[in-house]
Amino acid sequence: MDFVHDQLAVGSKLRILTVIDTCSRFSPAVVPRFNFLAPDVIEVLERVRGEVGYAASIRLDQASEFVSRDLDLWAEQLRLRRRAASLDGCGGVHEGRHAGLL
Repeated sequence: MDFVHDQLAVGSKLRILTVIDTCSRFSPAVVPRFNFLAPDVIEVLERVRGEVGYAASIRLDQASEFVSRDLDLWAEQLRLRRRAASLDGCGGVHEGRHAGLL
């Protein structure tokens, strides 16, 4: 999981949450919003869970939406391992995928 950031011509900042399967490069969620909070991220992940399921672990960066007690508790309840993208070399997968979004 990661965010892509952009700005509209009128000045509003846009954030796009990208959820990517690093093995298949399939993106079950690409969600644009003007504001994201941890509960918004959980809502998107629950939708993905209902549509395609999810793996035993998720990789994410240190965005404030990902570093929260709500997300920690949600992941713990589902026994999901959380991995920092910067520590496992995952960033390149997301950054390459982001180039095609904008």
